[in-house]
Amino acid sequence: MSLSNHPYRYFTAPEEFLTLWGELLRKLAGDRLCQVWAVWDEIAEGWFEDAPMLVQLSSGTLSVNVSCENKLAAGWDDILHTDRPVWFDERQRIAEKMDCWSEDLSWREYTPVKQAFGGVVEEIIPVTDSFGLRGLNFLLSDGASLRIENTGDEITGQFVPAQKN
Repeated sequence: MSLSNHPYRYFTAPEEFLTLWGELLRKLAGDRLCQVWAVWDEIAEGWFEDAPMLVQLSSGTLSVNVSCENKLAAGWDDILHTDRPVWFDERQRIAEKMDCWSEDLSWREYTPVKQAFGGVVEEIIPVTDSFGLRGLNFLLSDGASLRIENTGDEITGQFVPAQKN
């Protein structure tokens, strides 16, 4: 399976997203946020920001994907960070006549949000703007948060520290 044709179901409206994913997101309250995985491009030596991110929690792994059209998708235990990520599989390369496409991808710990690791999830809510869904915000019990969101044709994670009084 390739990540570019993973069978995600994308949503533009928070209500529709929560109809499918709300119950699971509520059940994840109290889980520990263990790690976040992102795809690393070994050739370009940088993050491959088109691929989904994996949020490893104490009870399983939530995959999060966004698109530049403000669409959000999620999956539960559907992608393993122990499996080598593939963007375009062999069938896609042949069908699209992509003879010159080469990739060397791997899952890596997404260190820009390392401060969130070990935090306890209080709530997971969709991130929205006037155009639609941008991502997910993992609110942590200490007041900090982890945001996985679309930042203009790429997916990134951001740690937001707790506000000090």
